[in-house]
Amino acid sequence: MKIKKFIKKLLPNTPFGNSIYYAYRMRQLKKVFFNQLKNNESWLKTEEDSKNMYDEYDEREQIDYESGSGLCIYRGKLSWIREKEIRGHYLKYLIEEIECLVSEKNKIKILEVGCGNCINLVNLKDRFGDQLQLFGIDISNKRIEVAKKYFSKKLDDIEIYQHSIIKRYDRWNDNFFDVVFSMHCLEQISYNCLPALEQMYRLTKKKLIMIEPVFENGNQVQKLYLICADHNRILIKTTRGLGYKITRNEALNIQSSGGLNQSSIVVIEK
Repeated sequence: MKIKKFIKKLLPNTPFGNSIYYAYRMRQLKKVFFNQLKNNESWLKTEEDSKNMYDEYDEREQIDYESGSGLCIYRGKLSWIREKEIRGHYLKYLIEEIECLVSEKNKIKILEVGCGNCINLVNLKDRFGDQLQLFGIDISNKRIEVAKKYFSKKLDDIEIYQHSIIKRYDRWNDNFFDVVFSMHCLEQISYNCLPALEQMYRLTKKKLIMIEPVFENGNQVQKLYLICADHNRILIKTTRGLGYKITRNEALNIQSSGGLNQSSIVVIEK
């Protein structure tokens, strides 16, 4: 508890705070890594593993979003920021990519993969109104139920379905959506992102936008964290292997989860 208070109140305001903090986290992560090796733990997270984990989330994400805060690296500085503000920074990147497609004549069809509690979809609806036609899919029906409980009528005109993106979904034809996006969803697929990318690419007509960890964009601590957490580490490698055109790949100006879970925006244009 003393260490937590030190990090929260003192470390962000000290010179070299980032270096001290990352050195501390690297030491922790090395212990976790070697314990996992010792216990012969797998780093091949399955679809079922992810579903079980998200089923257990229940209302946690919503409660954190409404009233929680977290340690981040924001604009290169160690900072404590409210979860709602963190999500807002993520959404700025997404909105920037959507704005250039918005037309007064036609609605833009957008699908979120891994919509969870539908926080992103509700924010997009608030921002763009009837300029967008919004859809969402999530592997966990429990999280969709939480979304309906919290957002109720705000989900009117947003179509939500339970489905896994690694499986073909014939509800929609090829190129049905103008934009398909994910936000820290593919990270949970670990080493099975190829079928997900294929399906997302199949469904989009213009852009595939992913706000996800990119292993190559991380520092050494973030890379070790991605390994220990068994988050996806081959997003760029898989995308390039499929021959898709990456037009944007950059780290966000905010790195959340204590600055450990690398966050980048990757845009693929069709």
